[in-house]
Amino acid sequence: TIGASAFQNCEALKSITIPGSVASIPDSMLRGCTALQKVTLEEGIKSVSSYAFSGCTSLTEVTFPKSLTSLTASLTFFGCSNLESVTILNPDCSLNNLSGTAEKPLIIYGYEGSTAETYCEKSGKTSHVEFKSIGEKPAPEPVQDFGLFCDADGNGDIDVADAQLVLTYYVKKMAGKEPSWYEITKNPKAPDAP
Repeated sequence: TIGASAFQNCEALKSITIPGSVASIPDSMLRGCTALQKVTLEEGIKSVSSYAFSGCTSLTEVTFPKSLTSLTASLTFFGCSNLESVTILNPDCSLNNLSGTAEKPLIIYGYEGSTAETYCEKSGKTSHVEFKSIGEKPAPEPVQDFGLFCDADGNGDIDVADAQLVLTYYVKKMAGKEPSWYEITKNPKAPDAP
C-alpha cells in the first residue's frame, strides 16, 4: 500500500512508476505535483481514489492498465489543466467523473464496444469528453486453471472422478503437505507435470 497524500505537493517530482503490487492509488497521492509529466501505472492496479492526480498541471496523458476495474472517484484529475488524454486498457472498467472543457475536450482512448466508448457516448457533451478507438475489444483470455477446478484429470469429461481428485488435493494441502497436482491427477497439463 501507499498512504494517502504520500507525494502531495512534491513540486520537483517529474516521473513516477507505481508498481502493480499497489492495488489502489490512494486519495491525493500525487496532488499538487506540478512538475509531474510521466506516470507509469503497472498491471495490478485496480482503482484510483479521489484527488489522486489533482493539480498535476504538467501531466498531459495517463494510461491505465488492464487490471484497473474502477475509475469513478470524484475529482481524480481536478486542476490538471494540460491533461489531453486518458487511455483505458480494460474494456470493462467502470468510468465516471472524467471531464474536459468546452475549449479543450478530454480524449479517452479505449476499445470499441468498451465502457470507455459508452461513457463518452452518454457523457460526451456534458463532460466534454471524446472517444478514440485503440482497436477492437479483445476476446476474453482463456482461463488457465490446468483443470484444477474443472476437468481435473484432463480426460475431457467433468464428472465425479474430477471432484474426488480436487478433494484429495485440498485435503492433503490442508494437512500441511505440499501435494503434487500431477501425481494425484496424472493430468499432462498440470503445472508440475514432467
